[in-house]
Amino acid sequence: MRPLDGLLVLDFSQFLAGPSAALRLADLGARVIKIERPDGGDLCRRLYISNLELEGDSTLFHSINRNKESFAADLKNEEDRTRVLALVARADVLIQNFRPGVMERLGLDYGSLRERFPGLVYAEVTGYGATGPWRDKPGQDLLVQALSGLAWLNGDAGQPPLPFGLAVADMFAGRTWCREFWPPWCGAALPGGARTWRSACWNPCWTCSSKFLLRISTTAGRLRHAAA
Repeated sequence: MRPLDGLLVLDFSQFLAGPSAALRLADLGARVIKIERPDGGDLCRRLYISNLELEGDSTLFHSINRNKESFAADLKNEEDRTRVLALVARADVLIQNFRPGVMERLGLDYGSLRERFPGLVYAEVTGYGATGPWRDKPGQDLLVQALSGLAWLNGDAGQPPLPFGLAVADMFAGRTWCREFWPPWCGAALPGGARTWRSACWNPCWTCSSKFLLRISTTAGRLRHAAA
């Protein structure tokens, strides 16, 4: 018996940030159904970090989407949307990481689903949040590492900013959302009675970088390691 046995999660997300959040729920016992495009599925199926494949897809895709089922649907097709909405009616959690505005155009945003499915916990994983001047900018992992200062903190003195070897911004965002998932799922009150939670790749990365601000201010900027 695992903590989330019996929980049904619909994972509309792609690449790493959203799928990593859904993976944590699957690890805890949830049944996760991944909604993918009929023509090729999640783009991560073709995202390689090595020359290894498993059943025609990248090993990266399999590592971040293990223990999930796949459901092919064209969200712009009315018949497919009807099938997807039938799944939403049964689901406990919906996760998506499209740019702000995409799910609204498809009629699958929280505002559109809230009245029909009041018990649904709706998760949005974005690059920089759902509001503000950076709302519509691409939230790719390397961009977030650079903007937050994480890339500057990595590497040796004399080097330019050096990104981490892993997609840490994406993974931080997924883990952050999972940590905050428990209050709405357990029925804790959220503002306005909402059952939606947003996580942005930017937030946890900036939190990590900000811990070094005091050290930077007290070492005249000499924070990075000396070259060996």
